[in-house]
Amino acid sequence: MFSCGSVPNPARELWVPYFEEIGKRTVDAAKDHDKVVLSHATYQQEPRDVVIETIVKGGVPREHITILELSIDKTVKFRYLYHRTKRQFEEQGGITMEELCKGSLEWEGEELTEEKYVKAMMDNDAKNDDPWEDCPTAKKVDVSGRDISHCDNVDKALGLTRSGEWTYQSICDEVLPCKFAHMSVCAQEVSNPFHISNPCISLHFLITSFNIHVQWM
Repeated sequence: MFSCGSVPNPARELWVPYFEEIGKRTVDAAKDHDKVVLSHATYQQEPRDVVIETIVKGGVPREHITILELSIDKTVKFRYLYHRTKRQFEEQGGITMEELCKGSLEWEGEELTEEKYVKAMMDNDAKNDDPWEDCPTAKKVDVSGRDISHCDNVDKALGLTRSGEWTYQSICDEVLPCKFAHMSVCAQEVSNPFHISNPCISLHFLITSFNIHVQWM
């Protein structure tokens, strides 16, 4: 059974259009590019199937679709989520971590350090049921390494060969400006959370995301 947040088995007309739309946009992109990557975070299989079937109906051969299931160690995830959240809310919104986590983590105390945040998140995570469903057709890739091993594991899963001149730092230098530009767009569109500005959205802070690698021909 598919659930959306705290809503069990929501009506299909409430969520199917979104997943069909990102599938259609992936097909459109594949018409003009040899390879397209759609990155999205989806915890359950039913909406993933909607995306894949939409891509196949759009004319992409099923055998040309590769699905990667990206997983990350929870401690690593929460450590980096701490710094991402701190930057977004304290530096950009003027809201402290302590204020932010009073409601979500029931935090009470003085400075919420990285160590305290990770422990609080792990404790909170242990209280909740995990809605995650493994994808039976996905290649599993661990991206816990905050170094070039992250890229090595993805390349291996896709059978890609990367230039030896590409270092982790050089990749960050190219990717981070795009990431921050996208974050700026998201901040402007926060009043309409269902608006899709770009179907290729990577949510690195989540426990797992899916990358659908598409070749048109």
